[in-house]
Amino acid sequence: MKSINIIGSGGHCRAVIPLLSKDKYALSVYDDSYNVDKEEFILGVRLIGKVKDIPKDNSEIVLAIGNNEQRAVLFAQFKDRLFKEKIIANTAYIGEEVKIGNATIVFHHALVNSIAQIGMNTIVNSKALIEHECIIGDHCHISISSVIGGRVKIGDHCFIGAGAIVKDQIEITDHVTIGAGGVVINSITEQGIYVGNPLRKIK
Repeated sequence: MKSINIIGSGGHCRAVIPLLSKDKYALSVYDDSYNVDKEEFILGVRLIGKVKDIPKDNSEIVLAIGNNEQRAVLFAQFKDRLFKEKIIANTAYIGEEVKIGNATIVFHHALVNSIAQIGMNTIVNSKALIEHECIIGDHCHISISSVIGGRVKIGDHCFIGAGAIVKDQIEITDHVTIGAGGVVINSITEQGIYVGNPLRKIK
């Protein structure tokens, strides 16, 4: 049985574990919040130690961290050991000719339509809709129930908040956060945090 080390013990971990068959894989969780004096299990999977305690063997690693920047650092650190199979929920819809990068996870009821490209180490969260021919960068998080219109281009390290809407053919540069419920009807060329409808930059 293949051993998989899951990094992260927060809420995102609780969404990732059900996508990995406990009958097929031997799962363990590692997180720097580990307390040696407290035995902890997450959905039946034991939290064994801190990230530095991960065995230096042939076991593979899955990143269960919601924060893009933290996940990107871990991606670089463990790039050669990341789980090689696609993690895609069985209720997700993946259209024809879709390309999905290494370490990207697609959650339940997400829809990624034809000819879309999803970068590496990206989260496509539950019920997210990514329409045809979109290009999503590396280390992004497309949050729950967000809607990305056709032929949108989103750069690296972007976060699209819950329920946000991005109009078709929009371009968003790297390191942009769109707050929950934000509506993007014009391209974004400056890094920062944007919220609301109409959308405005707050940082």
